[in-house]
Amino acid sequence: MRRNNNILLILFIIIHIFYDINCKESDLKECIIDNKGKFKYIQIKANNLKNPNESKIIIRGTSDNVKYHKDIFTNFINNEINNNIEIKNNFSFDIIGGGKIIFDNNNKIILYGYSTAYGPADHSLTSSIIKKYYPNYKIEIKYD
Repeated sequence: MRRNNNILLILFIIIHIFYDINCKESDLKECIIDNKGKFKYIQIKANNLKNPNESKIIIRGTSDNVKYHKDIFTNFINNEINNNIEIKNNFSFDIIGGGKIIFDNNNKIILYGYSTAYGPADHSLTSSIIKKYYPNYKIEIKYD
């Protein structure tokens, strides 16, 4: 019985090391947003705790149960991070800005506005990230 416990402990350690080594920024989807209507979005900086020189900007946006930009972040943590122990243990997350998105019916996305709590998102950066996921859409930035 003792030998089986030792084997299980060794397997646990190997699996834990494997996940720590292989948990990368690529494990985080760069862009998850609604694809219709008008809604708030945030830019999040994902900081790699194992390698402080590595970080990644990710975009999250939705109209579901969102009154404030912080609600998007809360949903992100609850739905994507808390359920993934590898990401949770290897990254920290900061909101670096917010804004709004409009998907119109003519394959056009409009980025505009700002978060009163977190300031404006870099809409140009958001545009370049969204373009990877919606290559057939024209993206317009408004600074009104």
